[in-house]
Amino acid sequence: MREHRSPWLEGLKSGRVVNPLEGQKHADVVIVGGGIAGVSTAFELLGHGEMTVMLIEADRIAHGASGNGSGQVTPSFEGGFSSLAERFGPDLAKAAFRQIVSSKRRFGDVARVSGFRDQVHQVRAYIGFSSIDTAEALGRSSLRSVSDKQPLTNIYAATGSGWNCDLKGRGIQPIPTPPGKILKMLGTQDDNYRAAAVTRTSIANVASICEGMVQRMLNTYPERFTIHEGTRALSVHSDRPLSIRCEKGEVECKRAVICTNGYRLPDLSDTSNSFPDDFLHCVTGYMNGYRPLQKGEKVGLFFHEVEPSADEPYIFSTTWGADHRDEILMVGGPQYTCDGGVRRASEDERAHSRIDHLASEIFGIKEKAVAYWDGPMGYTGSGVRLAGPDPKNPDLFYNLGCNGIGILHSVYGAHRIADLMAGKKAEDSVFDPIHQFDGYD
Repeated sequence: MREHRSPWLEGLKSGRVVNPLEGQKHADVVIVGGGIAGVSTAFELLGHGEMTVMLIEADRIAHGASGNGSGQVTPSFEGGFSSLAERFGPDLAKAAFRQIVSSKRRFGDVARVSGFRDQVHQVRAYIGFSSIDTAEALGRSSLRSVSDKQPLTNIYAATGSGWNCDLKGRGIQPIPTPPGKILKMLGTQDDNYRAAAVTRTSIANVASICEGMVQRMLNTYPERFTIHEGTRALSVHSDRPLSIRCEKGEVECKRAVICTNGYRLPDLSDTSNSFPDDFLHCVTGYMNGYRPLQKGEKVGLFFHEVEPSADEPYIFSTTWGADHRDEILMVGGPQYTCDGGVRRASEDERAHSRIDHLASEIFGIKEKAVAYWDGPMGYTGSGVRLAGPDPKNPDLFYNLGCNGIGILHSVYGAHRIADLMAGKKAEDSVFDPIHQFDGYD
């Protein structure tokens, strides 16, 4: 049996006593979920007036997806611009990229307030392509992003491979580069990678940032902010006021924000809502941590389309460490469906073994991993995060749906919800549930 050990959580220190919710409680707003989405939402709401805010978390702060991911802070969408434009139209798609890019500065503010600004590192990101079709597709969506402020700057194609001419014929303008330099950029020994794209991004220790933010809110707003860890929200009832029932207690509130991402949603059947039954698809994402062969922090995305791992569309990697001696290469990619955020233990060994194989094949790593961990993620039916009120219930809000890329999206969702609750007119957005639930099937 492999030991479940996230490097983000391993060094997380909290002297706070777990205080499960018991009995009857009251708050103006209750937030369900204590990851980056829930913690950011609480922070934004507390700064928008005099409301009382209660945060309830089934486990401990940041012990879900936020403490078990890759730490990549990416201003992008998994499906790229083309898929957004096809579903929501080009204007909303352009706005969505602009909204996410704008949240980078807000995330920096969040990290500063948490006291863990040094846990956000600016690094280079490298995207590797083993298929010219994938390079073309990414070139048309992400590589020439509608975001002028955060374009993927260049694409490099291996000389002698024929890719330079082929990509030019498909409307992409690569930079001819010796094959060995492509492999060195990516940190791979797999010569199936014939092209690479390079941009700037960030890595962040989100677990520490969440914990720091909670402590800051408890110190700054002792009369308005309360937290109950070890408290699973079971169901939401009535409309005005709302009532959220937990294992040992119940809290009455004017408004609720569901920030559970890949975890089981509370039962919403006893309150007005339009959340489709099959809208949130939950998966478990797996990660392995290795001692890197190459030193230096960076992130990578590898589109892997060669045997024997052709069923793996891509894998991703993050290299992080306080210094070179402590650096760890985090590699992930395999995802398996889970029931309401509960992973299937029988699949753990299969997933981690697949990552071991990919780490050997792509990075040349022969040593065993030094850490193994996993985190539940929620994929929405629209492929886009929900951030706004339920169309049928103006007091029930959502900030959920990891969709594989969730940090900046969570922070933007928190800001949007705080503006809406404060009575401000928020910019129209693909994140609004009304655009996602309407016509969903």
